[in-house]
Amino acid sequence: MLEKILVLSLLNSFISAFVPTIRTSPPFPRACIKVQSTRDGISKAKEQSSKEANDDSITRPSPQDLEHAFAETMWKMKILQEESEFMETRPSKLRDLFQTCQELVEVDTSTIPDAGKGLFASQRISAGSILTFYPVNAMGVNFADGSSFVHSRQGHDHTTSAYIMTLVGNRPIFGIDVENDFDGMGFVDADPSRQVTPAWQCHYINDGAIVAHNSPESVMEYYTASLKAQNAIFVPFGPSPLVAAVATQDIEKGQEIFTCYGRSYWLGLVEQDVELWSPRTEDIVLTEEKIANVLEEASDYIETKHAEEARGLYEAFADIA
Repeated sequence: MLEKILVLSLLNSFISAFVPTIRTSPPFPRACIKVQSTRDGISKAKEQSSKEANDDSITRPSPQDLEHAFAETMWKMKILQEESEFMETRPSKLRDLFQTCQELVEVDTSTIPDAGKGLFASQRISAGSILTFYPVNAMGVNFADGSSFVHSRQGHDHTTSAYIMTLVGNRPIFGIDVENDFDGMGFVDADPSRQVTPAWQCHYINDGAIVAHNSPESVMEYYTASLKAQNAIFVPFGPSPLVAAVATQDIEKGQEIFTCYGRSYWLGLVEQDVELWSPRTEDIVLTEEKIANVLEEASDYIETKHAEEARGLYEAFADIA
């Protein structure tokens, strides 16, 4: 369960497969995803949803409900990310949050050699600040049997993406509990070929270290270096699938923003066969438990500090027809 909620593996584990480079890859374990056709995934979901529930009075959503939920959510995300006129109609607190996100960070060449672009502080940032949001150009579910279902924007190929991120927590997607209703884990994907939308730039946040070898020693060396460089963490915020990057410490102007992708993400690049991954030693387990605790604390803090803005996002989602 811990491997599932590790944000820092957060997203690729989310599940997917990626290319072995440091670029602005997403923070999550990649090894879990075996992308098959959308219809195959839906068919597996149908089999799952048709199983008898222990309580016959419970009506489970159908695969068609899942398709509808993802289509509706993707439409809402498009409006939220691209229609500036819509945001101008929202309460001032929410407008101010998105305006601040546009002002806090900027994209530039990463300080990590060969990493491509990175995200930098354009002014001094206080710990606990929301920095930016994760763009959503595709959404999907990785089912327990290895198949998947994906709803993506036209022209986006999620099968080769290095920006897939797992959605952690128990937020429903348009009323559907993906994990319990379909035995799956939801994920989102960003498309770097699309024009960068201000306030939606999480996918440019790099990891400050890598796992160089498939060994417990290399993993611990990675965690030591990555957590030392880390100054931001990804947390669920508002309705699913929204994810925000939050500063875990004060960040000076011009400083690059880093998070920790986690063991699963990097080992998935070194060795694609999960069965051959080096074991999680006690030190690794303890480190990942600390990371999970930081995520939980950050989520609680942001929910409290920005409760009005989170409520505004839920209302915005409800208002988008």
